[in-house]
Amino acid sequence: TGNPTEVADEMIAIIDGADIDGFMLEPTFGDEQAYAEFIEMVLPILTARGYVTPRPAKATLRERIFVNDQPRLPASHPGARFRHTAGGDS
Repeated sequence: TGNPTEVADEMIAIIDGADIDGFMLEPTFGDEQAYAEFIEMVLPILTARGYVTPRPAKATLRERIFVNDQPRLPASHPGARFRHTAGGDS
């Protein structure tokens, strides 16, 4: 709790002191507005201080971690046989 700078300062102290790499945010008091306020007021401070990296250009986790740089598994991957298409075919 506190103003946006105080919240960012406390989060940075926790990050630096505990060597963590993320937070799970849950509004204890409030609703989805608490998320919006965090995004609008605290996130820019954390970003400016270098504690939040810019969103990667690639959208999916698979695109970020696999070498093939594709949003879907290649046909040669064993998991590709479980692919579901919009037409109902596998």
